[in-house]
Formats: sequence, C-alpha cells, structure tokens
Amino acid sequence: MVDEAELNDELPAVGRNQNVVYSLPLAMDSIPAFLQGPLERIDPAAGGTQLVIITPDGESALAISEAVLSMTGLGGIEVLAVTTAGRARRLLAMRPIAAIAGPALELKSLIESASLKLDQVGTVALAWVDETLKQGGEQVAAMEAVMSEIPKEAVRVLVARTTTPEVEQVVERYMRRARREATADSPIAATDLELRYVTVSSASRPSALRRLLDELDPPSAVVVARSAASELEARTTLRRLGYNQESDPVRLTTGDVPANTHTVILYDPPVSAGEVARAATATPVQAFTLVQPRELEFLRSLSGLDLIPYAAGDSVAKARVSDAVVRDELKGILDEGIISREIIALEPLLEEYDAIEIAAASLRLLERARAARDASEKVARAAGVKSSGPTATAESSEGMTTIFMTIGTLDGVRAGDIVGAIAGEVGIPGSSIGRVEIKDKHSLVEIESGKAQDVIKKMNGLQIRGRKLAVREERERPPRSAGAGAPRGDRPPRRDGPPRGERPDRDRGARSDRPPRGDRPPRSGPPRDRSGPPRDRGDRPGFSDRGRRPRG
Repeated sequence: MVDEAELNDELPAVGRNQNVVYSLPLAMDSIPAFLQGPLERIDPAAGGTQLVIITPDGESALAISEAVLSMTGLGGIEVLAVTTAGRARRLLAMRPIAAIAGPALELKSLIESASLKLDQVGTVALAWVDETLKQGGEQVAAMEAVMSEIPKEAVRVLVARTTTPEVEQVVERYMRRARREATADSPIAATDLELRYVTVSSASRPSALRRLLDELDPPSAVVVARSAASELEARTTLRRLGYNQESDPVRLTTGDVPANTHTVILYDPPVSAGEVARAATATPVQAFTLVQPRELEFLRSLSGLDLIPYAAGDSVAKARVSDAVVRDELKGILDEGIISREIIALEPLLEEYDAIEIAAASLRLLERARAARDASEKVARAAGVKSSGPTATAESSEGMTTIFMTIGTLDGVRAGDIVGAIAGEVGIPGSSIGRVEIKDKHSLVEIESGKAQDVIKKMNGLQIRGRKLAVREERERPPRSAGAGAPRGDRPPRRDGPPRGERPDRDRGARSDRPPRGDRPPRSGPPRDRSGPPRDRGDRPGFSDRGRRPRG
C-alpha cells in the first residue's frame, strides 16, 4: 500500500506563513499533508489557542485529533476534538488548549460564551470545506461567523476534495493569492478492476468486515489496511474470527497484495490511482472496499475503477431489513414519548452501564421474546392447535392423554404460548402435542401418552403470562346430552312413597273436637293477681295500638 515516503511525495506539506489551498481526499492519510506546517508553528509556551480547524462534523474532528496523536505522540501537541460545546467548554476552562478542531456551529458557541479566545490564533484550517458547504444553512453561517473573528494576520489553509464554484467563492473571500496544491495525478493503464463497495460508518467497519467474511467465506483473502489505526482494528477483528496465523486463508497486510489472491478487501477506501493499480495487480477474483457514504463521490472520480455496490445475500439482506424495521419501531416509540415508569425502572442501571449498552440489552431481550413467540407459533401451527372449540372433554385422540391446566382466555393466554412453553420446558416436539382447547379459566391439552406424566411434572408450578400453573391429568366425566342437564323424568325418585299428587290428607281433626280451654291442666305456681287497671302494652318497644285485640 502507500508508505510514508510515498505519501510525503503525493501530498505536499504546507509552506510557512502562506495561505494554501489543497485538493485532497477525505482520508486520515491526507491530514499530515495540510497540518504538518501549522503544527510546527505552535509555541507550547505561549499558552493560548493557536490553531483552529473547522471540520464538517464531529467525526472529522475526531479523525484529525487521532491523526495528530499518531504524528506527535502522547507527549506532543494535543488537538481538542469538539463534538459538543458543553464538554469542550469545561476542558477549556481547566487548561490551555493549543489546537482545537470541530464543526463551525460548536466553535461559534464557544466563541460566543468567551470560552474560546482567538487573539493568539496563528493558523485557521478549513478542512474539507466542500462538505461543510453542502450542509448549507446554519453550518455555513456559523463558518462565516468564526472566520470573521480570526485575526487578519493568521495563516489560512483550505482543504477540499473537489473544486466547485462554491469552494472558489470561499477561496476568493478569505484566501486571495493563495498557493494551490493537489495530489499528483498518477495515470495508470486500464485495470478493469471491479471494486464492490460496502457502505459503513466509521464505527461499524469491524462488524461490516465480519459480516462480509461470513457471507463470502472465500478460499483465500487479504485484508488491506492503510493506516496504523485501521491495521489494529482489522487485526483485532480477524483474531476474533480465528485468523491469526500466516498460514490462515484470511490475512492482513499493509503493503502489496500477493498474486492470485481470491478476494481482496480494502479496509480503507483507496485515495489514489496507485492503490487501485496495486490491488488490480494481484488479479483477484473479487475485490471489496468499506466506504463511508461521503467518500463515495471521491471514490467514483478515481481512474481505473469500475465501482459497483455490493448486494448482500438473502440472509444478510433480510437481517438488514429486520434491523431497519426495529429501528423504525424504536423511533415511533421515542416520538410518542417515553413513559416515566420505564425511565425510572432503568435509571439504576445508568450507574453501571452506558445508555447505549442498556438500549442494546433491551433490544436483545425484545429479539429473544420475538424469536420465542415465532417459534411457539410455528410449533402450534405444526401441531394443528386450536384455541376455541366445543365444550372441553377428557376424551382424547388415540394414543394421547388430555391434561388440565389452570389458565385460560381470561389470563390472556394463547395456544402458541401453551405449546411454546411445553416444547421449551419439557423439550418435546410439536408432533407430541395434539389439540389445545382454551376456555375462560382452564385449558385442555392433548399430549402423547408416553410423555404426559413428564409434562405434568415439569409444567406444574411454571408461570405463563404471569400465572402459576396447576397441571394434572384430566378426569373422566360421564357424557351428558345437550342442554343444561338430563330431563327431570329420567331422575330417580327422591325417596320411597307415593307420588305427590296421590298423598292422603292428614286427619288433624276439627277445632271443635279439641278439648276446651277450661279442660287444660292448671298452671303451676300461685295464681296471678289480675286486679287493678290493665297494663298499657303500648309502652313496650315495638308495640302500637293498631292491631291490638281486647282480652277475654
């Protein structure tokens, strides 16, 4: 691949105290070319911010910070990558920062809050200004605001991938009489290299490499890394996949590609025609590169390439569609607003884990639940399950035993839940499960007779839909005819004796035949004194004059 000496030849360094315009690809390899001079002009003893780099986004700022760390080492000049103004504001208040890089909007916020002072700035660099101009609106207005605060004597450096009329207007406004530098054009013979590209983000390259190797499973492959950071990232990924020996079918290189290699994977997209030529020299059967969307425009401009988007196989494509569906569902929930109960439930986890890790774990739980649901429904369909039907009975199909479960439709259970729980907990196939009839408060399930007792034993006490099960073999019941019960005429008589209509009247005798009152035996004890006025019974609680009948 491109060694350091070749990069120094292809990407010229900026001169001292001179405005310069560069045409460079958006790649980490390009950063030393336009920052070497500005970094040399920094005086660590001065104590203030001396270099400001305006980037299209936070990711570019991080890439510049990483590249400068590789150039100067841990004891060298620090470039603060501004991904958010708030975080950078605290760091600027703690110690002097000699160099700072970030999007124009974040830098403008730091200037307005007086956190970033520009009086000692000696160089300002507009890194890949064509990408900033594409964003338009607030980002361009913020860039103009920052440039208006830069000291007039400061050196100005502009970097663009392509020179457009909009870029020329920026050059005319801020960098008159600037020297122009560009990478040397190295025309090569037609290579007819078909390079398939896989679109990735800066953080997803390792997983994209893993998926690509899983999908292709090539007999031999070489992964080409250009920078030291890419080499470490790719090597770690290959080691995790088991490729760590020189004799392994998949190897890593930072140099030339061995001839007759079946598959070449460019971990970094090529930035020159020379890189394309070196990959083509190996005459691979297929060649791939991992590329960020914003790098595609430059990649298409390279000569010697037939650029083709990579169409993943059916399994990978389905997985990506599934991932997109989940992301859409999550967006919908977030747009509706998260209920405080869920936030409160997850809040303690933030003391140990990052929010994105908690979200990833939640997503894994969701995927497991969906997989279990799909599996149970598949088993249920294979078993011919039904969730409603005629009145439940204990009559089982031949070779089957009916078991009784204390769960029904009132508990929100479905046939798939029951079949999935039995198949998962007991480990029996769907062919051993017969009819399932779900009623309001119970369910009847047919199980292969040889496995019924094992199911009863293992399912007893298990929870489905939050309800603890009681499971037993269904008892035999005598069949009944339709209706509320058997006809009354079929019932046996309650007791021996004649029917009600034929019973004789009991002869109790006429009242006149009863003995007179005077013939009754006298009361025991002394006679009561009935002299004096009659007692007024109306004074008793609950008595009244109405309905009182006279004595005697």
